[in-house]
Amino acid sequence: MESDHLLDIYVAHFKSKLDSLDDPNSAKWRLAEAIATGEIIAEARRRNPDVPAVLVGDLNDTPDSAVLRAIHDSGLVDVHAHLHEDHRITYLRHPYRSTIDYILADRQMARHLVPGSALVPHDQKLISDSDHASVVAAFTLGRQHGFPK
Repeated sequence: MESDHLLDIYVAHFKSKLDSLDDPNSAKWRLAEAIATGEIIAEARRRNPDVPAVLVGDLNDTPDSAVLRAIHDSGLVDVHAHLHEDHRITYLRHPYRSTIDYILADRQMARHLVPGSALVPHDQKLISDSDHASVVAAFTLGRQHGFPK
């Protein structure tokens, strides 16, 4: 990537669900985090509309949740949404296996997703020391791909 090209990358780790029995406001907390994150990204996009944005992280909620709806409402799309549900699982502990880790891109950046690159590898060597699988995606960058300055 040339030095005059900009990309905003945001990393988030929203409140865990594991302690939700002790904290009845856990879901509200995650929703507030999602709304605030969306507002931060939207404000950055208003200031610099030509700078694409990507949000990556453990959002601790499922694709059908209010948390993810709030993120989508802020203009971000899940680059792994096309994968079959079984191939999107990122939290690996039974009985809670689910998708809670994401790469979300604004529509401008999503157009630069390399086809077939959005994966959730389940290679045991890669995940043996974690209760989460990685999320992976590649994007084309540079003027030849229409990537903005």
